[in-house]
Amino acid sequence: MPLELSPQAGYELLDDRKLLWRFMPMRTFTLLVESGLHFRRSDLLGDEHEGLPPDDYIRQVLPTMGPNATLEHARERLKEDRQGSFVSCWTIHETFEMWQKFAPTGVAVQSDVARLRVALNTIPERVMLCHVRYSLAHDRYNILRFITTKRPEFHHEREVRALIWDLERSPRNPYPHDVTDGLSRPVDLVALAQTIIVSPRAPANLFDDVKTLLSNNGYGSIPVEKSGYAGFDHLLP
Repeated sequence: MPLELSPQAGYELLDDRKLLWRFMPMRTFTLLVESGLHFRRSDLLGDEHEGLPPDDYIRQVLPTMGPNATLEHARERLKEDRQGSFVSCWTIHETFEMWQKFAPTGVAVQSDVARLRVALNTIPERVMLCHVRYSLAHDRYNILRFITTKRPEFHHEREVRALIWDLERSPRNPYPHDVTDGLSRPVDLVALAQTIIVSPRAPANLFDDVKTLLSNNGYGSIPVEKSGYAGFDHLLP
């Protein structure tokens, strides 16, 4: 399906030339090369608050949900809905902190907005791409807006979020179906990746291992480089 606009006005990606980074351990990079771009189910991203607004906001809108609405029921419905939201996390910058948190001995795919748009346009499900908003405030009760909002303490990640939204995979779907922990969708890695960057803390053999993996899967033309932070790894957190 065609890529959709951001669900939150003002958080669209407007500059196709903007560089993007996807940090990942080697096992995730191998999955990308062999199976395609992976989208993790949003409730499994490691943040228990992912896709959930603060309780105070839910209480504020409860009167609009009917006379029997409760905070507990509303939260459970949102927890079910977020299981139909699948995320691929990118960022607009390379930092020591991003390497340490997401790929201490792994790699980063360096792409740009235009390349990622092209890749996402080939995916059959409903797909969106936007900057993440960092705030505790909300003005609309909307699961898509919740999924593209994070708490202010994550602001340093400066995340760009690619999102597959498919509520048929949510537990709220009454018909028998698998609730998968993620989705992998094939992409043209040559078109998506400008460069593969190897972590400044990667073992010495990883550079050659990455090149071999790419070559064995028909992607030998993609450049592989060491991070510009190599040699400064003692400064990593």
